[in-house]
Amino acid sequence: DIISHVDRLLTLYPLMGGFGKDQVYLLLLQNSMELRPTGGFIGSVATVNFSDGQTTSFQIQDVYSLDGQLRGHVDPPNPIKEILGQEHWYLRDSNWDPDFRKSGERALWFYEKESGARPDGAIAISVPLIVDLLKATGPIDLPDYDDKITADNFFGKSYF
Repeated sequence: DIISHVDRLLTLYPLMGGFGKDQVYLLLLQNSMELRPTGGFIGSVATVNFSDGQTTSFQIQDVYSLDGQLRGHVDPPNPIKEILGQEHWYLRDSNWDPDFRKSGERALWFYEKESGARPDGAIAISVPLIVDLLKATGPIDLPDYDDKITADNFFGKSYF
């Protein structure tokens, strides 16, 4: 079963890794403590660029900065109006559909309207995934901040 998953991931690598054509992906950084259908509230987004299998750029933005650039009004789905009391729909709540193909496409649409750029795809990342990755890889040193991010402190530090 694991080999089957790895095989599928390896099939995607040449496509996603920017071999032949540079690729840009929108990472939706979801806070799993504030539930949404795809895993959590989108508090931040990142864009990551790949070229020839290498990461060439990685930028993180606060979703509210992007949402403030949306021109015009987008009617939200009724549950967002009723449950969240929101009159407008933004990138931060674009992941309202549990089918990530739909939510991811909606996130790309909002990102394009708010930033003017259209990434090649969207990937959702939640806190538990990052914690699991840190458990597997070990801590990340941040020498500029004289700090270290670990699986145990990631959640608190991500808010800071």
